[in-house]
Amino acid sequence: MDETPTTTQRVVFLLFAALLAGHLVLTPVVESAATHLPALMLLLSLAFGWRGFGQLSRAAWLLYGGFLLYFLAAPLSLLNNQDWSFAGWRFERYYPFLLIVFTMGLLAWLRRSLVPVLVWSSLVAALVMALHAGYEVQVLGHERAGLEKGAFGLLGLYVNNFGHVAYFYAVILLATTLLMPRTGLRLLFLTGGLLAFYAGFASGTRGALLGFVAAFGTLMGMYLWRLAPSRREVRVAVTVMAAVVLLGILLFSLSSFWHHYVKSGVEQLARYEAGDVHFNTVAGRLLMWKGSMMIWHDHPLIGTGIGDAYHDLKAMIASSRLAWEGREPTFTMHNIYMEAVATTGAVGLATLLLGIFVLPARHFLQALNATTAKDDLWGRVAALAGLGALTLHAVFGLTQSWLSLRALPLLLVTLIVLLAGTPQFRRTDRGG
Repeated sequence: MDETPTTTQRVVFLLFAALLAGHLVLTPVVESAATHLPALMLLLSLAFGWRGFGQLSRAAWLLYGGFLLYFLAAPLSLLNNQDWSFAGWRFERYYPFLLIVFTMGLLAWLRRSLVPVLVWSSLVAALVMALHAGYEVQVLGHERAGLEKGAFGLLGLYVNNFGHVAYFYAVILLATTLLMPRTGLRLLFLTGGLLAFYAGFASGTRGALLGFVAAFGTLMGMYLWRLAPSRREVRVAVTVMAAVVLLGILLFSLSSFWHHYVKSGVEQLARYEAGDVHFNTVAGRLLMWKGSMMIWHDHPLIGTGIGDAYHDLKAMIASSRLAWEGREPTFTMHNIYMEAVATTGAVGLATLLLGIFVLPARHFLQALNATTAKDDLWGRVAALAGLGALTLHAVFGLTQSWLSLRALPLLLVTLIVLLAGTPQFRRTDRGG
């Protein structure tokens, strides 16, 4: 079978790579890039992705099956739905999981990995985000990066999304650092990873920071345990770990905001446990999660509907079924798992865990085993970075409903790029 790309494939690859790079670099700091560039990538996928359906392996189709099940939980929940207007808005966060098969087919058809584009774009994005964060915090005097217009008057992702994406880039770059064979490239990607870590830290996002700590632990554990590095490579891993820890200690020691933020978080939790139900960042989340469990109790199988959870929560507060004082609840539950059980019930939670986390994690673990030989550098980067990214998203999802927010297109397309960069994504002459 001839694997030489055609002229059409080369042109489409360059177009998609340019859109991907622009999306990764611009989305954190330019508002329109979060939606306009993914739309263009989807158009390319719809035009050419069908050509690659026959080249998708059974493993790739299994991944899509998980995404499809997650999508189907949304229309199923509409059997209980009443607010169709809000459901329509929420449905916009689900349909990408239905159409992502065209992007999967496109990447299989292109026959070239986009993981190098993802990594190098993440490096540029890390520099852009660090400059943006530094300008907001150091020049404009904001407490957190991502609050409002920063460098050059640009407005991109809001604080929590900003921090989540910054830590995601840090995970990608630190995974690459561990696997790069050359010292110069290791230093370059380590620098980028630290810049992205600084941008994430400057956002003041506690949930994303916890997610990064878990993701970094996953990177180090998988690298040392599954890839059996040499003594020299172990020293590299220790150096990377020391650099990240020392930078974290330095940034925390210099930040009066983080000192106050941690202290206020502890105080808010203590007040909530003492019976204070006034809304704040801690109590508000805990109360919304409690309300989500109450909604799930009322609608255990398919949830209350993707358009109704917010109204149900307000109704419980109005009837004093849920004790609540202060500002109204937000439109999301600040937790992807609680949001799933409230809106789509047990079916939605099961498909979320299976389609978004379990099946991709299994795929990356299999890829990590298949690429322990150092003949597939970018396949190893995709597998290791993918596991780290899934850990970040899973833990951040405990405090933020990122599946309903503006960063979703970026996080979804990068997940597909990482999955497509693994050796078992495309069919081979031996089958699979």
